[in-house]
Amino acid sequence: MARLLGQGQRVDETDTFGMTALRRAIQGNQLEMVALLLKRGADVQHTADTYTFGSRALHVAAKYGASRQVIERLIHAGAEMDLAANSGTPMQMAQRHGNEATVQILRDLEAEVQAQDRSDGN
Repeated sequence: MARLLGQGQRVDETDTFGMTALRRAIQGNQLEMVALLLKRGADVQHTADTYTFGSRALHVAAKYGASRQVIERLIHAGAEMDLAANSGTPMQMAQRHGNEATVQILRDLEAEVQAQDRSDGN
């Protein structure tokens, strides 16, 4: 990936399914790749097309049960813990997919358990 980025590939370029390299790295719980992509400027608030229903990087982490380290890196990079997309907040996403460890991580990091839908910008 570092070689591709060095050859001019955009860090937030999307694949056929609207997924960025950051999203794919999160799905695979690849901490080193997440760190590299964030260092290269990957946008944690990037939202893709209809295939992702407005979710952002932290929603993907919650859905796939990413490690605490991945979640903390995303938050440190500006991911909002309580931002709702069409699929709900990251907390709601983790609950819906039965990722109890992720639910606990988000609670530890003080995510709102019943966050308001702020997808309209309010």
